[in-house]
Amino acid sequence: MTSPESTLTISRHILEKIENFQATATGIILGSGLGEAITELDSAITIPYSEIPGFPQSTVK
Repeated sequence: MTSPESTLTISRHILEKIENFQATATGIILGSGLGEAITELDSAITIPYSEIPGFPQSTVK
């Protein structure tokens, strides 16, 4: 996951998800147990970890 190609693939995936989002000024990455915090934000875009290409599957349950 550290190769330049992998990084480019991941970046493109995220940019596709936020392409219609205006003026993204802040990005917040939430770990396990903090996902509920997103309900407090306006205009939030959620990208599940499992949908990011090249990322390993989480083992947290």
